[in-house]
Amino acid sequence: MAITPVLTFFLTLIHVLYGQLEDVIIDRYLIPTHCSREVQVGDYIRYQYNGTFEDGRKFDSSLDKGFPFVGQVGVESKVIPGLDKGVQGMCVNERRKITVPPHLAYGVLGAGSVIPPDATLVFDVLLLDLWNKEDKVQIRTLHRPQKCTRTVMPTDFVRYHYNGSLLEGNVFESSHLQNSTYNTYVREGNLIKGMEEGILGMCVGERRSIIIPPFLAYDDKGYGAKIPPYATVIFDVLLVDVFNVKDDVNVEVQKIPQPCRRKAVVGDFIRYHYNGTFQDGTVFDSSYSRNSTYNTFIGMGYVIAGMDKALQGVCVGEWRRVTVPPHLAYGENGSGELIPGSAVLIFHLHVIDFHNPKDQVDIKVTYKPADCTLTSAENDLILYHYNCSLLDGTRLYSSDDYPEPPRVTLGQGKLISGLDEGLQGMCVLERREITVPPHLAHGTNGALGVPSSAVLLFELELLQLQKGVPEGFLFIWLQDSPEPLFPVMDMNQDQEVPLEEFSAFIMLQVAEGRGRIHPGIDSDTVLKDMFNNQDRNTDGKITEDELNITVNEEEEVPIHEELRGYGARTPDEKRRIAPRLGQLEDQTPSQRYVQINNYVPILRVFFSEADLKPAFRLSRETINLLVQMLPRQKPHGWSHEIEVAVCLYWLARGTSYRVTADIFAIPRATVGRIVHSIVDDMMAIVHKVIHFPKPEEMEEVGAGFARLAGHEAFRCTAGAIDGCHVRILPPAEPQKKCYFNRKLFPSVVLQGVCDGKGKFLDIYIGNTGSVHDALVLRRSPMYKESLYPPVPISFLLGDGGYPCLQHPLTLMTPYRQPIAGQVEARFNKHHAKARNIIERTFGMLKTRWRAIFLRALEIRPLFAPKVIAACCILHNLCLSTDDILEEEEELHDEDED
Repeated sequence: MAITPVLTFFLTLIHVLYGQLEDVIIDRYLIPTHCSREVQVGDYIRYQYNGTFEDGRKFDSSLDKGFPFVGQVGVESKVIPGLDKGVQGMCVNERRKITVPPHLAYGVLGAGSVIPPDATLVFDVLLLDLWNKEDKVQIRTLHRPQKCTRTVMPTDFVRYHYNGSLLEGNVFESSHLQNSTYNTYVREGNLIKGMEEGILGMCVGERRSIIIPPFLAYDDKGYGAKIPPYATVIFDVLLVDVFNVKDDVNVEVQKIPQPCRRKAVVGDFIRYHYNGTFQDGTVFDSSYSRNSTYNTFIGMGYVIAGMDKALQGVCVGEWRRVTVPPHLAYGENGSGELIPGSAVLIFHLHVIDFHNPKDQVDIKVTYKPADCTLTSAENDLILYHYNCSLLDGTRLYSSDDYPEPPRVTLGQGKLISGLDEGLQGMCVLERREITVPPHLAHGTNGALGVPSSAVLLFELELLQLQKGVPEGFLFIWLQDSPEPLFPVMDMNQDQEVPLEEFSAFIMLQVAEGRGRIHPGIDSDTVLKDMFNNQDRNTDGKITEDELNITVNEEEEVPIHEELRGYGARTPDEKRRIAPRLGQLEDQTPSQRYVQINNYVPILRVFFSEADLKPAFRLSRETINLLVQMLPRQKPHGWSHEIEVAVCLYWLARGTSYRVTADIFAIPRATVGRIVHSIVDDMMAIVHKVIHFPKPEEMEEVGAGFARLAGHEAFRCTAGAIDGCHVRILPPAEPQKKCYFNRKLFPSVVLQGVCDGKGKFLDIYIGNTGSVHDALVLRRSPMYKESLYPPVPISFLLGDGGYPCLQHPLTLMTPYRQPIAGQVEARFNKHHAKARNIIERTFGMLKTRWRAIFLRALEIRPLFAPKVIAACCILHNLCLSTDDILEEEEELHDEDED
């Protein structure tokens, strides 16, 4: 018979009359340390539960159902009264054991076949969530920057990092783990309502904890498997960026020099340093870290649009803070791994200089003597003082750095063209400030100590002035020459003029102001050259027949050929006098070249007995050895010796082909061909100069390292190995980035193995700068083919950048830090003393070929390894001839330059 509600009421009444009813028993066996809120009547809750009888038998479980219970407490409750009462006062993450007596459960009737009559029920409850329909979004500011110039407004675009968790603490998502911000518009329906409200008013760099009740979050739908229905969510938000699509570039001028003589305009070329950061202060790029300015044209689309706009109107030396919104920067896509999509960029700029490609030399006279009648011009020999700096005041070099001020002939290509121009038109003791744009200075490549595309500021003072003669001339008449000339020159009237008499005559003309001798060459040398040009039969005297006068056919003006260099003559003149040079046909090409081109100073030095180190950084003995070892060239217009001289000069000076061509007075294309040809010839003899020692030589090699280490244990050392980065001009993208090493300059790696004397035993060149020394070793033939050292009796010494190896070659490295004890420390000390020879070898290489190793090679990257190998070959040849470039010689050589 079914039990009616009326019967249930009477049964309960009997219990009340004959005994006191039991209440709910609550066991709070796990209480969280923090409880900001307790369950009250009218609240909504979400919890997991297990329902059992007193004997432990389970009758129900939310865990078995796969979803928690959700309901309201005390108001139209869907649960039995005892459980409804038992959850009141709970905290989120609290666990309770709630024992419900029958009269607060299913009473005498039970619940079908699941709950028997008068059953006491036990519920194990874990509270997961708690909210009320009156709840609002809770915002707690965890950090707010002191400086807040802008806050999030409706319609703004924001980028923020977040950690998202449920109220019980489980993290359901994190932008930090994805390494990407969340990017969205505000008030555009892209966010849940609670988040839209929670981020309004935030500053960049501000951090907030935002607690959002379910009905302002994902409500009854939840969010996939991550967020269950009816879940309160907590977002820990860090605002990274905020901007509006209507934003423009914001420029804050922080420092402006006075006076500002010129402001940059569209079309100017500018050099500036910068630090690039995001709005939260994170640095994404810096020109300072590369020790190189950023160089670009203004307003021509070479940089992001916002920067193009911000650079207009700057002054030299100005500091600016530029804020660029993403639609004027890298947009939604960002730029590689450096700049994320939709990022606001902040640039702290320091303008170093700018110029226009049409700029000329700017000359400002700061002092001019009252008596200024004689001024400098092309071909004049001058002595001058100078200070050179960048426009920001950075000092580059000065004549004060040398024992004597420089002496130079103007208009001969010895100076950068802008400086040459600025020195012309000056009188003695005049002082000037000249500003030289880079296209009239060192150009886009720069020079040693001079950045690329740098505008240079020179402070000049002219100290001495000697008027010169036109290019190619050794002497000119300032007045009409005597007619006839020979009787006047033959001062003793013996019908012959020896060198002494010729010299006395010419110097008399100079002293009396009737003529001028070449000021840039030793007068004795000039006089001897002039005399030799007229001493046709080389008998040591000039006769009247030899003193030839021709007539210029166009102007019908007599010209004294004896007072001109052959190189200055016209083609017609050269053809006319060619028969007189017939006696030179029996001489070698180099001798003939020197005599015909006797106005070229570098060749006069090369074919004399003078010291060649100042110009070629090699002794004459070393150069002769190289000439003998190289394969002879095929017959052509340039001699073998001259080609070697051209190549060695280019290596020693690191100048461009154009400059070398001017020095040797030969075509630029010829210089390029010569350099490649001689370098290729040197590659043909590399195996003769750089090779592993023979077995009978190994004992001497080991003895050398034992002496260096100061310990006999290193007698089995076969060599020291290390890598050296050689600067180059990198190729274009995409290969360009591969050449940048850890010090952020483009290079190729020279791996060298040397003996105890610093002689190269093996070289391996060509890996890009980004490749680690250990990987370079593994790629080398010496490693792949186990070529050296002989195993197992000997080993190589390497630094800590290499692995300690036994196969395929034996390589010994020092103990790593921290050192365990004194034994290891002593070993490292001896190891370092022996291994240091390879460092010193690279040092000797850089000292001799500083133009190659201390600034970027201006050649194709594929040719660079050959040039570096050529330097290594010459290094070994120098050791074989005891040609040591001492430090004093090195410094002296710089002074000479």
